[in-house]
Amino acid sequence: MAISSKLTQKQITQTKGPSILNDGNGLYLRIRSSGTLSWFCRIRHPKTRKLVDKVFGRYPSTSLHDARNQLEEVKRSILSNCLITLNTNNSLSFREYASQFIRRKAPEWRNQKHIQQWRNTLRDYAHPIIGDLNPSEITTTHIVQILEPIWTHKTETATRVRQRLEAILDSATVEDLFVGANPARWKGHLRYLLPDPSKIRKVRHQPAMPYSEVPEFACKLRKRDALSARLLEFVILTASRQSEARLATHNEIDREHRIWTIPASRMKANKEHRVPLTDRMLEIIEACRTESDYLFADDLGGTLSINALRMLMKRMGFGLYVPHGFRSSFREWCAEQSTIGTFEVWECALGHNVGNATTRAYLRSDYLEDRRKLMALWCAFIETMRH
Repeated sequence: MAISSKLTQKQITQTKGPSILNDGNGLYLRIRSSGTLSWFCRIRHPKTRKLVDKVFGRYPSTSLHDARNQLEEVKRSILSNCLITLNTNNSLSFREYASQFIRRKAPEWRNQKHIQQWRNTLRDYAHPIIGDLNPSEITTTHIVQILEPIWTHKTETATRVRQRLEAILDSATVEDLFVGANPARWKGHLRYLLPDPSKIRKVRHQPAMPYSEVPEFACKLRKRDALSARLLEFVILTASRQSEARLATHNEIDREHRIWTIPASRMKANKEHRVPLTDRMLEIIEACRTESDYLFADDLGGTLSINALRMLMKRMGFGLYVPHGFRSSFREWCAEQSTIGTFEVWECALGHNVGNATTRAYLRSDYLEDRRKLMALWCAFIETMRH
């Protein structure tokens, strides 16, 4: 509790800690329960208006009289430091601060692509308008000027830009580079100036082949003598994302236990994922074996193009669908045809997180043996058109 009014020696010696005694004019004495007494000066930062404390002596080695005499010099020292900080901060542009923010946060982001997306969206949309401004100069008008031209026809991109601006300006606030309400905040702020993105965003589902047509397609796929055909068949059989299969390496394959372990770094859920392997999956792996570390290596030992499977489907006359859609085909087959597993098993087979964070904390099993039976049935279903 702070006690205010001009202090006396008697008041100091008789007050028990913990307590703070106020001598006025920004001079305070902190009394701790341990019996330690420390003088400190408290003033407001001239820009941020936050309270700044500076300890400068202990009682009784620094007496009440000495503390009062030193007070003005301590204040000048605090203000001088504040001005140095202000001058340094005022020379920093939003572009420079955003770059610092990205470097600081990059270690927690999953891959280089995500980092580059941050840089690219800020470069293309934010920096032309606020890149040269000091963070403290950025207003709601600037933010709307950035977002409004892309809000209705590039809604997903615009939403991400807004979220990134909000995060950067929140960080600037913590570092005293910005004062006041965040102009990029959606709740209670921009929501009144821009349409709700959930009501204007066009939901684009990945076009998926009906599961009933997958066996016939797989039969046509097996007749093609191409690495991309083997990769796509593997994607279909494992219900994996094409990036997970395209970048798969031999050291991820446990042939003895018939398991493909995809590391967390390549999983969307950022969690290691085990895929049970069937006979046909192992046949494909062996048929594509080369000296390369990759399961599906091209002639130079590298990976196929990210568009290889999409182009293959177009050449086969199935351009209406996309490779990623086979995961939906598998999921629909699970719900309508499978006699194995439950919702949790099916979602786990796709590498999805099941339930909320609390549920996942108690959910230790990845249902591997149930999924082994499930994938065997899925492969058997696809094999119905083989002969």
